Amino acid sequence: MPKRIEYIDAMRGFAMIAVVFSHVGTFQLFGFDKITPLQTLVQTFFLSLFFFVSGYVTNIDDRYKEQSSLCEKLLKKCKSLLLPTFIFGIIYVYFFLHTDIIFLLFNPAKAGYWFPISLLEMFVITHIVTRLFNQTETETKKSTVVLIILALVMYLAKLPMKTFPLLNTIGDITCLHYTCYYFPYFILGYVIKRYQKLSDSILKNSSLRTFIL
Repeated sequence: MPKRIEYIDAMRGFAMIAVVFSHVGTFQLFGFDKITPLQTLVQTFFLSLFFFVSGYVTNIDDRYKEQSSLCEKLLKKCKSLLLPTFIFGIIYVYFFLHTDIIFLLFNPAKAGYWFPISLLEMFVITHIVTRLFNQTETETKKSTVVLIILALVMYLAKLPMKTFPLLNTIGDITCLHYTCYYFPYFILGYVIKRYQKLSDSILKNSSLRTFIL
């Protein structure tokens, strides 16, 4: 069994707490009727942190080079992310928002349940791009460069997409607007994990750490 990385576990726990904390002020059901300045501060980074950590812990290895193994992996991921999303999403919109399922499908934020869908899209894109290359060191670098470029292109395309009605509707239904916005953070985490030794050596430079901060 692989050894767990304590600071990653701690970061995942912090990200979960930040998500809950930043949303507390939006739920009047529990007696909270306003968002505090601290919650506003947390809201500036908690989703970026969530997708960064998700990219870091994304596992892609040689076992998924075969098409059958890759399909099995993606199918398993679809079940684990989409099934609970739509089950609890339907319960929420029907019993709490008192509306129909159509609202859940066409609402851009999916009544707050958009992030598992975007996470699945990021996971699928990363696996497909990686699948197009062999696992030699040279072609691994190629797939990394392609992913970085793709993430930047998607980020820059998020605003132009909204100007075209058809693309905007597709983005609303598929949560692609969110995927484009947060995919760079996911890929940043993925790349740092893939080049862990290089990342560690860079972060040991105190001047660079200060510059990044």
